[in-house]
Amino acid sequence: MKKNKYYLIYVDDNLETDIFEDICKKYELEPFFSTSVHETVDFINKNKSKIAVIFSDYKMPECNGFKFREEVIGIQKNIPFFIASGYIDQEMTLVGLELKISGFIQKPMHIEKIELVAKKEITQKIADLDEDSELLMSFIEEASANVETVEELALDLENDPEDMNAINKCFGIIHTIKGGSGFFEPKTLYKFAHSFEEILKKIQKKEMPVTAGVVSALFFGFDTIKVMLKELKTDTHTHHDNDALMEELSKKIEIKKQEVPSESKEAEKITKPIDTQKKQPDDIKVSVKAPGINLIVRHYHI
Repeated sequence: MKKNKYYLIYVDDNLETDIFEDICKKYELEPFFSTSVHETVDFINKNKSKIAVIFSDYKMPECNGFKFREEVIGIQKNIPFFIASGYIDQEMTLVGLELKISGFIQKPMHIEKIELVAKKEITQKIADLDEDSELLMSFIEEASANVETVEELALDLENDPEDMNAINKCFGIIHTIKGGSGFFEPKTLYKFAHSFEEILKKIQKKEMPVTAGVVSALFFGFDTIKVMLKELKTDTHTHHDNDALMEELSKKIEIKKQEVPSESKEAEKITKPIDTQKKQPDDIKVSVKAPGINLIVRHYHI
């Protein structure tokens, strides 16, 4: 089984890479070493669900370790974060408690000192990340099967637009995918499923009839979900503009709507009722006379 790839981040304006390379080998972590806080923050933003631990120097040209910690909290607060410093006092310790710093490492650093402080946190975080990865794979497998089911239901709707059983099942499946995706990063699938669910809710409440355009929009939504599930599985994410996706989905509904009036007009011509108010020709009185018979027949319209 392929082992998951997690990162050890080390930021210092005077990098001591040998020590942290040894730690990476011991815990089978990928190294990310940098002298730039801004570069590191960008990396964390892109890989926040894959980071096992962060080590930071306290004094750096761009900002100190506390400021860096504040930025990391804004991205992912549960990443173990350690600060290395040549001087650690009570004031630093109190600020560290407020910022939930995992620990301080006294400089000069060596591997035994780092392990003494960080071993438990690193081991636990790797276990948590492995568990998250298993949950993600389970979600992807279940969601992929559900998408296949919902595509079959959409075909049923194409044949019977009033099939409420199919409509309710479609809504339930997308609702389930939305709920499950909310536990994973990035939140792209969650946002799209939430918006897509609103379309299905309108169909369920009979606020939107199931037309050819709606069915086309449904398949567009299912295809989009499949793309996002694949990206979650491979951990290769592209940018998806949720507003643009919903606009494209709406267009598919509207284009088909525009085709309907011409057809309905033709139907209107065929089924147009006769105007009974139009003036009819004058009545004609018909009488039949024969010897001994004088029969007057009722009035007729011609």
